Amino acid sequence: MLYEKIDLQNKTKLVVDKKYMKNIKTLEDLKMFLVSSNMEVFEDKEIFNKQKIVALKNLVKNLKEIFKDNKTFDYSLNLVLRNLNSYHSIQKQEKKEGEKVTNFIPIKEGKLIINSLIFLAFSNSFSKIIKSIYIK
Repeated sequence: MLYEKIDLQNKTKLVVDKKYMKNIKTLEDLKMFLVSSNMEVFEDKEIFNKQKIVALKNLVKNLKEIFKDNKTFDYSLNLVLRNLNSYHSIQKQEKKEGEKVTNFIPIKEGKLIINSLIFLAFSNSFSKIIKSIYIK
């Protein structure tokens, strides 16, 4: 696993496994680490579906602590965290009204959406494309 659980009661308290830290030297390495971690978190049966985003946010916060002296990494991790916070905000707005559920994010889509949000933080061109679609 790319991460360790540091609290047996709270499964969302994740930190980076130190043996993988030496492999993260570039922004591309950091992006790939985050995408891989996202896949692992979504496969982790101990973390409940609604908690997966919280676990990922905690992992990103741990990376921010580790790379606090690297301004480039810090900037990208702030963007990732902002994107994950937006996802979490929408997820928390999910409500069941009678037979209909509003703001529902299917788990299978959630993994892909989060990967896209991670990619968005690292790709200026992807960001420009998304802006051109939604800002007129």
